[in-house]
Amino acid sequence: NHKISWTKKSKIDKMEKIKSAEGGNDTKAKSIIKNRKNNKRRSNVPLKIIVVAIFLSSMCPIVWFHNELETLVGNLDVGNKQFYLPPHSKFSRRGNKSTDTKEVLPQRRWAYAFLLSGIEANEPMRYRGSLYNIMVASYILRESGSKADVVAMIQMKKEGETLPHDDVHRLTVMNIQIHYLPALKDPTFYSIQLEKFNILDLLQYSRVLYVDSDVMPLCNLDYLFDLSEPSDESNQPPILKENVILAGYNEPCSGGFFMLRPMPGDFKTIRAIIAE
Repeated sequence: NHKISWTKKSKIDKMEKIKSAEGGNDTKAKSIIKNRKNNKRRSNVPLKIIVVAIFLSSMCPIVWFHNELETLVGNLDVGNKQFYLPPHSKFSRRGNKSTDTKEVLPQRRWAYAFLLSGIEANEPMRYRGSLYNIMVASYILRESGSKADVVAMIQMKKEGETLPHDDVHRLTVMNIQIHYLPALKDPTFYSIQLEKFNILDLLQYSRVLYVDSDVMPLCNLDYLFDLSEPSDESNQPPILKENVILAGYNEPCSGGFFMLRPMPGDFKTIRAIIAE
């Protein structure tokens, strides 16, 4: 009734076959099995080398990234937690004044910006759903304690047109600022996406958070501004960078929610890049 494992039984059967082939010589059969094992180990050496090489090559970027991170970033202590922060690189334009002019730049003045494009004044039902979304989003932000301005970037389908008086009144009562954009000659989905960069022209603000009209905030989002531009009294470096983008599941950057720092000349520069 002694039970033998499948692996052990297989080895015994293999031993018996070799022993039978060698005329019952037990010593010679053991020697043959030993030589086969050694040959198998030798044949696996190249495979092991390849596996180790692949593993090391995959670890190199991780080690490099870790070393670069330790070299490039500074440390921030918040309570018992430690955060790694990016330093002020040569591309970072921090401070109170522009690097190109002596113009004093705004500090800790923030805004949420929305875009409505392709509006036809004589067909209000086509855009009013999005307009009402902006009004509701503004109401939620204000009720939850937001101190930031709300800007509605309005782009009419025909140059020279404006929103109907009723809609202007609704936005004004909600304390939503109207910022008209030039009409597009040939509006497409992609050209309208690029119009979102008009927030760089809102130079009266130090940070602007663009939000699509179908994105509904559920709380006060001013903390994103504060993490990017902390007050002098806090004596803490920023945790978020000046420009913040979010990657989606199928996109490197979400076009429906991002924050930028408007700087003199940036809007003109990005227009030139788009034109090229």
